[in-house]
Formats: sequence, structure tokens, C-alpha cells
Amino acid sequence: MTVFPQLDIPETLAAGPGPGNTDPRVLERFAKTGVADHMQADVLRGMKEAKLMLRELWGTKNVYTYGVAGTGFSGLDCVLSLILPGDKVVAFPNGTFSGIDSLTIRMKASTAEELAADSLNPKPASVTVVETAHGHRSPARSSMRRLPSTSPCGPSWPIGRRARAA
Repeated sequence: MTVFPQLDIPETLAAGPGPGNTDPRVLERFAKTGVADHMQADVLRGMKEAKLMLRELWGTKNVYTYGVAGTGFSGLDCVLSLILPGDKVVAFPNGTFSGIDSLTIRMKASTAEELAADSLNPKPASVTVVETAHGHRSPARSSMRRLPSTSPCGPSWPIGRRARAA
């Protein structure tokens, strides 16, 4: 068994899912008040009320409606677990991670025959993939100028290097 040295995290602002340092004010507050146990009456009440509010928000009476504590990937895992072979799905990948998610969607929605045809890059008939732009400047930015265009559709918006040079 490999034993790793203690992880020492420098004092930084962690703007994503850890590891990160807890602000000293938070630690002080926890030390003064204690931390609620997941089976404490008011914590259970809060979970029940959250479930009721989510049912109202989503317009359902389904008793299995609940919130998922975690990162965005936790929510994505929940959604991806719902996809079964043959399900109709539309995916909008717009970058590296969503491209991987799109592949996961295609794999999960593929029938056995579709997976057998190309298991590493399946193209199930039930999945529509709409490629979307990633990392492009928004055409609504006020700092951009219109450039002359020879397109019959009219002037175009500068994107990428042309925008910086303009």
C-alpha cells in the first residue's frame, strides 16, 4: 500500500472544487457552533422541505425528487445515469469536457448493435449531436466593430485574431 505524504495546500483562493483552504472565519464559526449531523432533526426537516420545494419547482408529485449535493459533475452523473440504449437525446458539446460527455451520451444511448459497429466512437441513430462554438467572442460585445463583408448575408462580426487586430 502506498502511503503519500501529507497534502499541504498553500494559502490561495480556490475558485473551484477543492482541494482548497477554508477561510479562518469559517473555521472559527464552526468551532464556536459545532457542525450539524446529517440525522439531526432540523437537518432532516431542511432536506424534506427542499424535496417539497423541488417538486413544486419541477411541477411533479414524484416522491423520488431530491437535490444532489456535489459539483456540476455530480449533477451530470445523475443525468447521464438516466440514459438507456435507444433513448432519444440531443447533445450540444462546446469544448473538451462536453465533448467527452457527448461521447458518453452516445455510448449509453447506443444499442448493442451500434456499439458493436464502432465501440470507441458509436453513432447511434437516436442521438443528435449539435456542435456549438466554444471560446469565441460574443457578437453582442459593444467593443467590436463590424467589418465589411462580401457575404450576401451582410456584414459579419470579427471573431478571434481578426477581432484583436481590428
